[in-house]
Amino acid sequence: MTTPRFKDLSLSFAAHPMTGDLVTVTNSAAVTQSLKNIILTRVGELGFSPMGSNVEDYLFSQMTPEVAREISDSLLVTILAYEPRVIVNSIVPVADVANYAISLTINYQIRTINEPVSFTIFLKRA
Repeated sequence: MTTPRFKDLSLSFAAHPMTGDLVTVTNSAAVTQSLKNIILTRVGELGFSPMGSNVEDYLFSQMTPEVAREISDSLLVTILAYEPRVIVNSIVPVADVANYAISLTINYQIRTINEPVSFTIFLKRA
């Protein structure tokens, strides 16, 4: 078993059944949680930090393959700026034109752990 190199609190804030402590996530789960937070946080939402993405602004555009590519490119720049633990291998956007939504599959690798990681996030206009 690999010793955890990255550790964070789980956003469920659930208590561990044996210890009563807050549950934690480690390694790829911790980094994936961080990436999701970066993607879902709007620029300027955190008064003390410029961290965040502008992906929500795109959701009010006509969702075309070109807009999906713009979102992908924008997220790549954002991830490189705010998550130094990862090497992004690809961001695969799939536009859902009819629903003003986009599915993003992010493939990355943690710099200190030679393990490919992938997750998909679905973003839809509210």
